[in-house]
Amino acid sequence: MLEPRVNLRGYQFHTLKHGMTMIKQYTTFGSRILVLSFYHPWIAGGAHRTRRFLTEDLARGRTVCFLYVDDLSEEAFDGRIRSEPQAGTLLLARSLSAECIRLIYPENGHRPDYSIEQFIREFAPTLIRIHNPSGVHIPLVKLAKSLGIPVLYDEMDCWNEFSRQPWGERTADWFARNCDMISTVSHYLAAQHTPSHLAVIPNGVSAEFIATCRRLRERRPPPIYREAIYTGALWPDWIDWDLIEDLVIHLPNIHFTFVGAITGTQCEDHQTGAVSRAQTLGQRKNVRFIAEIAHEELASLFANADIGLIPFICNPITLGASPLKVFDYLAADLPVVSSDLPEICSYPGVTCCDTHTAFIAAVARLCSEDNRPVTVAKMREFISNSTWSNRMDKLDQLVASWPTRKDSK
Repeated sequence: MLEPRVNLRGYQFHTLKHGMTMIKQYTTFGSRILVLSFYHPWIAGGAHRTRRFLTEDLARGRTVCFLYVDDLSEEAFDGRIRSEPQAGTLLLARSLSAECIRLIYPENGHRPDYSIEQFIREFAPTLIRIHNPSGVHIPLVKLAKSLGIPVLYDEMDCWNEFSRQPWGERTADWFARNCDMISTVSHYLAAQHTPSHLAVIPNGVSAEFIATCRRLRERRPPPIYREAIYTGALWPDWIDWDLIEDLVIHLPNIHFTFVGAITGTQCEDHQTGAVSRAQTLGQRKNVRFIAEIAHEELASLFANADIGLIPFICNPITLGASPLKVFDYLAADLPVVSSDLPEICSYPGVTCCDTHTAFIAAVARLCSEDNRPVTVAKMREFISNSTWSNRMDKLDQLVASWPTRKDSK
């Protein structure tokens, strides 16, 4: 029998010095949230949505236990935990197996293990929210549902279409069938579900990032050359490297900056040959590749750019996506040229193209003219309604609509 040494329900942890202060029990629906994900919230790339929702939860004074499976980059936790809002309470735990959970933070000098039954009883969540679905968490969700705890599945991607699925083959199907509520990032994904409690909640951008981008943009000196920028992973198999090559070759007077990882993690790398293609293109004078950087550092690069790029191959993964980068670009007042992704084609300032020729022409045209004030005004109005705070409001509305509420006791 596993013996827990930390009362998960009765304590709030303020610092990494293992200080503990008793707090009153929470009774508001959704105030004690157990978040399930294959990845921890600070992994690069698509987990940005997961982290931003976590940040919003904490800023709203909620108690959140984030339960993940993969142990990638755990050594970087301390500094990142310190940066999160202190209004709420954060616990981190890792699923060692389908039946065993280890408390990672706060340590309090040790890392106790729990059975899933002990964990649910001790933490007493009033809501379970799932982001990146993992087969390891299925027994826990079954247990939670048997206890009447509502479960929300936040579908961030078309997970079943990924060429590598370390979280479990077709695990997403089980969660879609068995969760009480579903939020999706796109209408494409929503069309695959029929529950009454369903909401489309795209990705977004933080108000702080918007303010930083605009402040830096105002300080931009007269440009020496025109620059197009792409930010995000370059290793996945939905990156259209043929299009990137055509852009670079046919538009030699435009400088292209690509920011992001060229190789994936060991469990995810799609083996697309991105490294060799980047090395070849990187020899051209109008191209530079920059390694992955922290999201907040992108603002300084956007300040010197003229347009943002989304050169994707159109397939179920990209058709179902809500590209984080489109919100980042628009936050920086950058017009966007994208592959033909219906989900974002109606966004102000976004030009979608269904051929390489059209994409190249759009980049050339937008780089030859300044942003029109009317276009910028529409972009700013759109992005002001696309903040993560706005997205959390929508998520809270979905949860509030669930008829059966189980308050913590």
